[in-house]
Amino acid sequence: MILAAYESDLAIRAYVEPVAVGDPLPDMPLFLEPGGCIQVALETTYQTAWDDVPRRWKRVIKGES
Repeated sequence: MILAAYESDLAIRAYVEPVAVGDPLPDMPLFLEPGGCIQVALETTYQTAWDDVPRRWKRVIKGES
């Protein structure tokens, strides 16, 4: 799997991070303007969202009965 962030200016730049299934997600840049980005904590954001998923839906997503 590949994660990519793009910066668009006179030249377009791609910031690419390869990750494997099961790897923690890396922090990635989010470009708000050319030369200006913020780092997004993908793993922390994902885990926080997952923690709020109701147990019933976690079982469905995991394929459990």
